[in-house]
Amino acid sequence: MGQELKELCELLFPGSSTENAEKYGEITDYIKKLGSQNWEHIRKEPERLSEEMKQLTEQTQELAFTNYKTFVETAEISRTVIKDLDKSKESLETFLKTTPEFLQECESRYSTIRNQSDKLLELLELPALMREALNAEDYETSERLLRRIVELHRIHLFNVLTQHKSIFLSDSQESKVKDDELSGTSALSCWLKLKVEALAQILDQDLMREDESSFESLLNQCMYLGLSFGRVGADMRCVLTPLYRNNILIQFHNGIDRADSHFDSQMRSYKVPSIKNVPRPLNENVASGPPENLLDYYPSAEYCNGMLTVLNLFRVTAPLNIVKEVYNSFRQSFVKAVQVLVGFYHREQQGFTDIERNNFVSLCVCFTEELIPYLMKCLSLSFPSTQIAELLGVTLSVLQESKILCIDQNGICEPLNSITGISIN
Repeated sequence: MGQELKELCELLFPGSSTENAEKYGEITDYIKKLGSQNWEHIRKEPERLSEEMKQLTEQTQELAFTNYKTFVETAEISRTVIKDLDKSKESLETFLKTTPEFLQECESRYSTIRNQSDKLLELLELPALMREALNAEDYETSERLLRRIVELHRIHLFNVLTQHKSIFLSDSQESKVKDDELSGTSALSCWLKLKVEALAQILDQDLMREDESSFESLLNQCMYLGLSFGRVGADMRCVLTPLYRNNILIQFHNGIDRADSHFDSQMRSYKVPSIKNVPRPLNENVASGPPENLLDYYPSAEYCNGMLTVLNLFRVTAPLNIVKEVYNSFRQSFVKAVQVLVGFYHREQQGFTDIERNNFVSLCVCFTEELIPYLMKCLSLSFPSTQIAELLGVTLSVLQESKILCIDQNGICEPLNSITGISIN
């Protein structure tokens, strides 16, 4: 039976080999089924096959019409996939071609870093050395080490950025591509962010222990670092300047608190002179300096020196955007000083002689009419109103109306009016 089927397949499909004939399992089953039918059924079989072919053709046409968009999209996707595969193949070939050169360059860089291992170890040891200097209260050494840390960060990070640019960014690339390397989520941008945050953390921890007089040199060093990085599109001054602002405010408040505390301590042990004060002649040569009458009242004189010390320490490094907080702190300090004077008067007035009462009244008058106006003048010179107006983008008249740079002397000194008998206008 098998031989007969093979012969029949050769008659139906001339030119096909015997091996191919065996593959037509469905045809073999169909032939067996057809051989078991009567003549009438076999006679109608061509007509049935023609009808079935017609139905299949119609179904195929309907399927093609209904799913035309799907077929088109499938074809487009196929072309895109093929195109992407070709690009991937080209990229892989480029990668395989350039990998040996890249590995050779990495080996060269590694050799350079290995040769500079002593300098890298020196950089890593700087924080520990600075901690030791601070613990030993060797502040001069710690300042030099802190400046050295900033300088080494500037040198090495700038070198890394420059070398990265020379390796990965050719001159033919667009500037936008170069900018994106340092602004976004690229590996270089994230790495640089971590290094800047680490430097900011070191500065934030150690600036608190630095003497106020060293702020200027450290600030200049950090600004120079920011400018250097700005040459390669990574200016970090906006990250470092808030650290100095915050630490300057902390040092400023500490200075104000020391002056307030010292004045309160001096007044607790102050003895009003029992000898009438002799009026001092006006000396025109010292008209720009502190009032000479303060020499008769040493608590007020030392309070004046404390407040001037705070202003002198930050006359160069103080940022203009702290002016409101500075004025508020001076205002609060004046209020505390007035409260100290009033409290002293209520405690000691019953034991005053007429001369002592007059001397204390003179102290209050000097504080009200000479000391506070002088400190307000020094404060205005430290924060010029023209610069503040320019910073805020307003005119001087608008700035004056806002009363940001205004201290209400009348309101502050009002509690002393009942002692002095004088109303300040």
